[in-house]
Amino acid sequence: MQAKRNIYGALMTQVREHPDAPAIIFPDLSFSYEKLNRLAVAFASKMSNAGVGTNSTIMVQCSDPLVVIATLLATSRLGASIVQDNEGLSLPPDLKVTHHFHTIEPERTPAAGSVLIDTLWGPSHNPQQTEVVEVDPDKPWLYVYTSGTTGLPKFLAWTQRMVCDRSQAVAADFVGGKTRFASLMPCNSRAFIARAMAALFNGATIVEGKDIEFWHQAGVTMVSGSVAQMLGFFGRHAPGRRFPLAEVFGSKLSKADTQTLLKSFECVHDVFGASEANKLFANVSTLGEDGTVATKGQALDSTIEILDSEGELAAPGMPGILRIRNPYLATGYVSDPVATRESFRGGWFYSGDIAAWGERGTLEVFNRTDNILNIRGVKINALVLDHVLRSVSGIRDAACFKHPRIDAPNQLFAFVVFEEGCNRLQVMEIARQECRTKLGPAMVPDAIRGIGGIPRGPNGMPDRKACAALLLKIDSRRQAEAT
Repeated sequence: MQAKRNIYGALMTQVREHPDAPAIIFPDLSFSYEKLNRLAVAFASKMSNAGVGTNSTIMVQCSDPLVVIATLLATSRLGASIVQDNEGLSLPPDLKVTHHFHTIEPERTPAAGSVLIDTLWGPSHNPQQTEVVEVDPDKPWLYVYTSGTTGLPKFLAWTQRMVCDRSQAVAADFVGGKTRFASLMPCNSRAFIARAMAALFNGATIVEGKDIEFWHQAGVTMVSGSVAQMLGFFGRHAPGRRFPLAEVFGSKLSKADTQTLLKSFECVHDVFGASEANKLFANVSTLGEDGTVATKGQALDSTIEILDSEGELAAPGMPGILRIRNPYLATGYVSDPVATRESFRGGWFYSGDIAAWGERGTLEVFNRTDNILNIRGVKINALVLDHVLRSVSGIRDAACFKHPRIDAPNQLFAFVVFEEGCNRLQVMEIARQECRTKLGPAMVPDAIRGIGGIPRGPNGMPDRKACAALLLKIDSRRQAEAT
């Protein structure tokens, strides 16, 4: 069935079954599914006249949600590909944009040869009907970018089958005829695009604008945004009638922040997900009658595993490396085989996160900020490097950190706990070789030193600041003993 394979087919299913149901509601106008379809047809006609076809890859410079959605639907109808608006990021060498389109955006200059999307693109101008192309559902459709585990931008190719399967996987969030979804995310962000397509796939309603009173009038049931967006927005408004659901993502949500959001929402979903893999898990919090917060884990259809340093499943409460598997994983990064090999292995996606299973099946994902080291301009994920060192026979534990001495600002240092009786020099050489082979020369520690135990924080994570302070203390003591 076409709706199972492409987004435009899913839209047409809703048009046939619920033509007058609201697809997008703005403060001053509303688009039914039938009206949205007519707009998508008009956009497809204009794009076709501009030469867009099955071998085309377009980019649209735009911050208008209706234009973004209509363009996505039009490319699905035409069998073309589209690149997420990325405000000037360099594209991979294998990703070539053939057609540029734009709306008038303050302080942004359109690409050379870009075609203006204006009022003549509307359906009232009797557009020529374009044929709905039967496309390969596994052909790249939407190219999105992500910082991944290193903080460096990388591009992913989402196919139409992948987007449809991901939309189906979150059907419980977007119930047809019931869910009314509002967003604090920019309309050209991948987070908004994924949710907007899921809403249309499942027959839900997108509510635009950022006004709480309008949201209540429009019957909003779900609001999505990053932790910073949600706290910043709802922190400025006095709590009133609560919305049913907040979907929050992007960084760690503290208990205090959860309590704050529960003043404006009946339920808070602290979401763990990835562009490579979709929404995967949620810690679901509600407020009891006594004012206490109750939180439990809620899994979707993905398999999530947390591995210890031996590659075995970590016990509850013990931190380890997180990996994910589901039927709609991305297959790798565009034009980046090294990053692909590091993150996609054996049918699993290794996100670079360290996590642990908590009480009531919750998932605690630890902040990466303290684990990204900038050494000579290269961003190094210390958690990954720790894992490689611990995998070497003869090393029981390890932690990497930036050398704190003023005259050694760009040196990568490692503390390791050796197994008793091992040949330490031989083990260190093997460890360096493992780092070089698995991660590249930039990830080889400049120095490795044995220590009795790795300083760790309350959550079991290496305390890299304490490691650095300990190194200075050890060096100072040795200097004093030498004199």
